[in-house]
Amino acid sequence: MPSTDTQTQESPPKTGLEDEPRTAQEARWDENFAKLALRYAGGEHADVLYAPCGSTGQFYELLESRAKHLRLVEDNPAKLEALLATHPDAKRWEPQVGEVANLPLPDQSVDLAFCMHHFYDLQDSESRLAALKELARVSRRYVAISVHDRATLSYIRKRIRSEKSFPDSLRMATILKEAARADLGLVLKHPTLSLFAYQRSLLFEKTSARG
Repeated sequence: MPSTDTQTQESPPKTGLEDEPRTAQEARWDENFAKLALRYAGGEHADVLYAPCGSTGQFYELLESRAKHLRLVEDNPAKLEALLATHPDAKRWEPQVGEVANLPLPDQSVDLAFCMHHFYDLQDSESRLAALKELARVSRRYVAISVHDRATLSYIRKRIRSEKSFPDSLRMATILKEAARADLGLVLKHPTLSLFAYQRSLLFEKTSARG
């Protein structure tokens, strides 16, 4: 009698190179913020740094299609190889291996330094300040980052459910003070008013570049 067992299709094994999954709402916020940041930086006339660009290049197509020139930097060579496998055309931008705190770019070489999701991994003030100063160094005017906002209902729910702290979350006052030490002043926060947005995307302008 033939076997009635059905074979279940296994998911491909994790490689450890995958970017952090995003909810549909977070993806929409990310896209809207990226468009806003590009508009401030000059849109189709902007020279943009995307670092770290990750293994999937979440923002690659949007930035590549809207900016004048794109510079790609990733600290993990394997992730960079994965990105180029998915987006072979990215080779024309001559992507480089490098760290956000030590970027392989000269001073004031881009209009916008775009650094999303990286600050979740920077859990001490010294590391965040080093990254902010380096992003400000290579930018002529704008720096874009995202952080986890502690003053939200989403954060409170996480604390109640897990009964543990989340060291990757910050008070807005903390990151704004650190940004000020890096010659950066806040231009916009996105989303602006939502109490449910654990992620906050922040666009800064170099104070010294303001007229």
